[in-house]
Amino acid sequence: MALAYSCNSYFAAMAARLTPVELRNGFQSFGFGSPSGLAPGEAAGNVPLASTTEELQLEALGEGGIHVTPLQLLRAYQMLERMQVNHDARLEPVYQGLEASVANGMGHLAQPDASLKVAGKTGTSLVEEGFWRHGWFAGYAPAHDPKIVLVVFLEKGNGPVDAAGVAREIFTAYAASQANGASH
Repeated sequence: MALAYSCNSYFAAMAARLTPVELRNGFQSFGFGSPSGLAPGEAAGNVPLASTTEELQLEALGEGGIHVTPLQLLRAYQMLERMQVNHDARLEPVYQGLEASVANGMGHLAQPDASLKVAGKTGTSLVEEGFWRHGWFAGYAPAHDPKIVLVVFLEKGNGPVDAAGVAREIFTAYAASQANGASH
């Protein structure tokens, strides 16, 4: 449930069990710190090696050091989706957390009225200057047999709630296109 409700204290405590190299390698294994290959000339982001426990914890939360692009986040969710299709049981708690986030957690506004079951996660990221925060939602659907993966990033938006609302509109349109395609 920590994933569903964005429990930073849980993830900070879990991160403290890792070495800086383990955390960075984990991020890099999902493509963070290098271009995704999804668009020409894209930025690479950055995954530095934390030098203190506090830096490690902030990096694990996405609040310090690490710089990730929306395309890198999309690629990471594509990888999660593929691992789910291949039934990687090691990630079952992650899949359950992503589903719970949309079913009744922080990402609940991403769930369309349609019967399409969505899995995903909301988040915020800091703006380099000022008090703003960026809002985002990353997810996929259908939750158990993904066909669509998306990332909604709202620069200086009103937070993850707005990003989840945009995602709902996209998932609703996708569900309608599937329903229309199935009836013809």
